[in-house]
Amino acid sequence: MISGPPTSITDVYPCYSQRLLRVLLADYEKLISEYLNRTNRGHYRLSEMFEFEPLEFVILPEDVIISGSLFFKGCNYAKRDAHPIQDASGQIPLDELYKIPHPAFAGSKREPFSFFDNYVKPIIKGRWEPYKCVIFLAADLRCLKPILENRGIKVVMMRHSSLAHSPGAMWRYLAFNFQCRAVYFADTDREFEIRRVNHLLKLLEQEPKTALARPLQSTGSGGQMALILGNNFMAKPASVDFDAAESMLGYIVLNILAEDRPTNFVYENRHDRKPAIPRVLEQEYEGPMPSERVPLKCFPYYCFDEQWLKEVVYYHFSNGRIATQVQRHDPNDLIQSLDLSYQQENGNHLVWPAELKQV
Repeated sequence: MISGPPTSITDVYPCYSQRLLRVLLADYEKLISEYLNRTNRGHYRLSEMFEFEPLEFVILPEDVIISGSLFFKGCNYAKRDAHPIQDASGQIPLDELYKIPHPAFAGSKREPFSFFDNYVKPIIKGRWEPYKCVIFLAADLRCLKPILENRGIKVVMMRHSSLAHSPGAMWRYLAFNFQCRAVYFADTDREFEIRRVNHLLKLLEQEPKTALARPLQSTGSGGQMALILGNNFMAKPASVDFDAAESMLGYIVLNILAEDRPTNFVYENRHDRKPAIPRVLEQEYEGPMPSERVPLKCFPYYCFDEQWLKEVVYYHFSNGRIATQVQRHDPNDLIQSLDLSYQQENGNHLVWPAELKQV
């Protein structure tokens, strides 16, 4: 166990290689699926999490894609059973999307609004031109497909409906493997800002070796920092040298393997949490609670998708292929400073405020 303050970003967020995740998936997917069946989680359907129906649109090499996910589930542990009603065919009826209040939003700022207000309106009101918006749509939200397509939005129909926040929030990252000019990753619950895309696109294409462009983040009140903010970064698919679905599944397998302990592979910062006594022998066990895991790293709940970005994608491209927009640098922000140091040490491109005006 490492004692004292961290001296490297790897002391805060561990690094997992794409090679490790490929091996884990190849060797343990079947065993993990059997384990999930034994622990009341057969409905996870691990192997189908990132499968989708054949595309009904064409992706052109010159396309700049705005990629988002759309699913309707209770996203955190407290709302794990507050899922929308489904009909006999497993579909969520359209009127369920307009329900106010909905149990999935109880006690949150979203409670006074419907799912349609919170997540669909920002998409259909978006002004995407000259870019192309692609939404990875949950299998049980097929009723939204014609509504989105009538607004010129391209729809990828998933074969899975998500469990909670994941794997749904991760679907948008499948666009890493689209054969197009660039992909911007967005949330579907906020107004689209084209200026962000324009700026990051210039940054992404400023140097030929750059594969990913991101704005620098700050440490939040909970002591966590998004090394790559899931709703505001850009990638160049021609420079992506891994299979996104395989990588995300491998990361899920890794975390299920270690769901009752810190991972066996590297040190993990547990923020003073003590490993809980394993509950896996309890008959009603359905997976760990967030309080038993590394902060924000409890699959399938909130923020798990950004952990994959932190612990896999960030390090994969930090070999001279990340461009970082430094809007605000706080020397007293330790994690931010460790992030910047790691980027500098590994030959990545930092664009400071004085340079931003020229980008």
